[in-house]
Amino acid sequence: MKPQYILLSLCLVLAGCSYLDLEPEKKGTLQEVFEDRTSAEKFLYGCYGYLPASNDFNGEPQVWGAGDEVALTSQWGTDWHWAKAAHTGQISAAEPLYNYWSHHKSKKQSSRCAAYDLYGGIRQCYTFIDMVDGVPNASDGEKARWKAEAKFLIAYFHYSLLRLYGPICLVNGIIPNDAPEEVYYPTRRPYDECVSWIARKFDEAAGELKASRAYSALDMGRANYVAALAIKSRMLLYAASPLFNGNSEYYADFKNKNGEQLISQTYDKEKWKVALDATEEAIAAAKQEGYKLFQFKSEGTSLTPEEIAYQTARNMVTTLPREISDNPDMIWVDSRSPVNSQQMYAIRGLTNNSVSVPYGGVSPSFRMVETFLTKNGLPIDKDPEFDYPHRYDPVQDEYGEWTAKMHLGRETRFYADIAYDRAHDYELRGNWTLYLRMGEKHPVTKLTMGNDPNRDMQTINGYLAKKTVHPNSYFPNNSVSNGRIDWAWPLIRMTELYLNYAEAVNEAYGPNGTAGGLALTATEAVNKIRSRAGMPDVLDKFTGDALSMRERIRNERCVELAFEGHHYYHDIRRWKIAPQTMTQPLMGMYIEKTAVSAEYPRGRRYIRRAIPSNRQANWKNAMYYLPFPAEEANKMQNFVNNELW
Repeated sequence: MKPQYILLSLCLVLAGCSYLDLEPEKKGTLQEVFEDRTSAEKFLYGCYGYLPASNDFNGEPQVWGAGDEVALTSQWGTDWHWAKAAHTGQISAAEPLYNYWSHHKSKKQSSRCAAYDLYGGIRQCYTFIDMVDGVPNASDGEKARWKAEAKFLIAYFHYSLLRLYGPICLVNGIIPNDAPEEVYYPTRRPYDECVSWIARKFDEAAGELKASRAYSALDMGRANYVAALAIKSRMLLYAASPLFNGNSEYYADFKNKNGEQLISQTYDKEKWKVALDATEEAIAAAKQEGYKLFQFKSEGTSLTPEEIAYQTARNMVTTLPREISDNPDMIWVDSRSPVNSQQMYAIRGLTNNSVSVPYGGVSPSFRMVETFLTKNGLPIDKDPEFDYPHRYDPVQDEYGEWTAKMHLGRETRFYADIAYDRAHDYELRGNWTLYLRMGEKHPVTKLTMGNDPNRDMQTINGYLAKKTVHPNSYFPNNSVSNGRIDWAWPLIRMTELYLNYAEAVNEAYGPNGTAGGLALTATEAVNKIRSRAGMPDVLDKFTGDALSMRERIRNERCVELAFEGHHYYHDIRRWKIAPQTMTQPLMGMYIEKTAVSAEYPRGRRYIRRAIPSNRQANWKNAMYYLPFPAEEANKMQNFVNNELW
């Protein structure tokens, strides 16, 4: 076996000739690294360094642009960007563009985007586990906790590969460079086998993390046992979903070269019950540790219940979990990279000392705008008080501002997440009114704020993403740093666990099923989330059968987890609705001058129409999974690439 070395300064390894063959830079031997407690712990931090940057707008497919949650200006529609590449034939097995399998970076990939090597991370974790017991000046408790963290990461890296690629190769330890070919190049394992294997790894890590926990504010972002159970819950929910549970539509011929079926061909309802059991376990553990749905701390204020609900929705992801008491909703976060670029991309400059504006190139899609409910808790096309047919008509709000009728009478989360023309409480260290009419200048800053589908740095469709911007952030002189308030990107929240629970119990037992001594029905779990946001309960007409309730649960999931990276590369794929969702044209709200009339008393009209496309609205079923790099797959005698690539 070749000697192993480590780069002490960064504690990161570099890729060798295959995804399992890592030859780190030769700056010091592994033995030297593990002769000291400090350098050993840095090696563990290097293991965390393999985690994909989930808040990376430029490089992560699950964040924003590739799906139907946002519309992007042309600046983001370049060949290397997911917003365009995933939908215009720029991705293939020969040129995967974004690669998590091995340390390979596409020639087309921007220098701003990372190349992730998750199998490299797995190898580094196993190396750590093998070596850490020899550290002389670390306590047994520290070593136990560190090893448990490494085991958690091994499970999480496998899970990350599974969700992106489908059936994967399972790695049980360090594979020597001189191992026999059948060991060195393992074959893909069936999806259900992968799920069971990873679930056991999460359980093992959870038990050891619970036994050895010693958390503090400085540990934000490190593995904990509740996170292990929570991620396992999510994985099992996905495994029960249509894409993986009896999918003969796409994967009847998806087999290893020996004929082994890789995706189950028979629907199994029990998978929903397995997911439900795991979610119950995760919720119970979370509650025991003090995790709960976020509630804005209103003590000492004179806020009304409606205002408290708004502040709850507005602050539930931007509040840092320095301690559980600060934000008990955040079970696990990515604290390595502050959420900065997302803020700049999603906002317009409104401060007096701004001489330019942040990018503003990210706009919530019109589909997302319409997905949020009315104040009565109903879809906008099913609420008789909403006047859906006339939703584009101009109307005065309570402040005397004229806006589109569809912006009034909406639920709390709409106002917390979506910024629209004449939004009154568009905070940026103050209650600013947002001006988004085409060509219009802000009366204070004198900046051109209006929507323009043909200009970068403008909102392309008349909306801005408010959720991802801290309420107290501002951007003087187009600086992303001077006025920015950072927050940690949520990897899993208590809110998601309740949504997982609702979906699993609805599919297993129906909306109001109580089989197995369940603590909550699906309806009660959804209502628990809605209540926190100041919303009424789901109406009885939506809770009569599993199909109707399924649509409500999916809607709640879309709204509650909006812009957090769940919708495209998770939910619409696992539900097998991408062919319908991703082929819809992207629409925008255009706000244009017109002659003053009785119909348009302010000389402005709101028009819904398709925006100039910076991506083709097409879909091919191969895109349910990423393609493996052909250069890696071709090395492996018994390896098959994903279907349809």
